[in-house]
Amino acid sequence: MTAEKVREELFKNSEEKYKKFTEKLTPETENILGVRTPVLKNLAKKIIKEGRGEEYALCGDIYYHEEFIVQGMVIGFLKADFEEKRKFAEKFIPKIKNWAVCDNFCSVFKVPKKDKEKVWEFLEKYFVSKEEYEVRFAIIMSLKHFMCEKYLEKIFIKLDNLKNNNYYVQMGAAWVIAEGFIKYPEITLKYILKNNLDDFTHNKAIQKICESLRIDNRSKEYLKSLKRK
Repeated sequence: MTAEKVREELFKNSEEKYKKFTEKLTPETENILGVRTPVLKNLAKKIIKEGRGEEYALCGDIYYHEEFIVQGMVIGFLKADFEEKRKFAEKFIPKIKNWAVCDNFCSVFKVPKKDKEKVWEFLEKYFVSKEEYEVRFAIIMSLKHFMCEKYLEKIFIKLDNLKNNNYYVQMGAAWVIAEGFIKYPEITLKYILKNNLDDFTHNKAIQKICESLRIDNRSKEYLKSLKRK
């Protein structure tokens, strides 16, 4: 699975209808082929299986939206300790230019229990980045791998200190708060009642919680009363 072969596979599996669907979901993105996520995951795993993971992780000859997703997945799937994966991640993160590449990367980036604190420390610099998707990377990583009592309040502190109010940062923060409320309602409610978030993120978080089928109607009505004018 050379870079050339990967591109051939992507073209072979592209769908015009799915391409148009993806373009609507990621309007800021060009060079979309329209390849479904399971195909991309299988490609990434095949690259790893054939022993070309590190080679593809560092490949600079990628152009299409799906190639970036595959490269992120390859890094995430690499069977290596965090210190080794870190060098690949640091080269890849500046390439993230939309939420789909970001979120797919975060979803498959495994965080072994022994490396959890190292990974959290790694995220620190991205929480304070000026780049929209570097901040979203830190936020979605915290959502996917650090949503537990030990880290939840630390995550909320990070959200309160965000200096980047770009749309996909705000939406990521709202998603984290919504998931926090579903899993840890008491801790998260304390945060909702007293936070330094901008009004859009605060209200969007409440909206997302109220859209969940896992929250009772009484809680939803109370939360709606906490929305800012």
